[in-house]
Amino acid sequence: MDIHEYQAKKILSDFGVSIPRGGIAYSPENAENKAREIGGTKWVVKAQIHSGARGKAGGIIVCDTPLAVAQATDKLLGKKLVTNLTGREGKIVNRIYIEEATEIISWKLLGLHNKDIYILNYKGYWNNLFDLVSLLFQFSLQSLYLH
Repeated sequence: MDIHEYQAKKILSDFGVSIPRGGIAYSPENAENKAREIGGTKWVVKAQIHSGARGKAGGIIVCDTPLAVAQATDKLLGKKLVTNLTGREGKIVNRIYIEEATEIISWKLLGLHNKDIYILNYKGYWNNLFDLVSLLFQFSLQSLYLH
């Protein structure tokens, strides 16, 4: 089944999963208005095609102003994104998902490892999170200090 990211997030939201605020845009003006409607100080402009690795293909852009959101949308709409999953023919971007930016914590930011990992904290279960981090350190790092 092929569904876009924004469609998947709608389904998750319908089942009570918290997702970042966002919305679909079909033009730069619409995208700028969507960013203002979402609010905040940073947004992620995401090309909506049926493929993974959109970021590596230049299909995901982080923006600091609503005007930058409009410019990024203008750059992506109509663009052919070629990923390892689309083949050489690629896919044309016809819609954009504008989403509030969320903080990503990585080992690299902590100065512990040079590879990014992403951790989802579901409903504040921090003990399970620390158990996971401890387990990951057993297999990839020498030591762990949590306070």
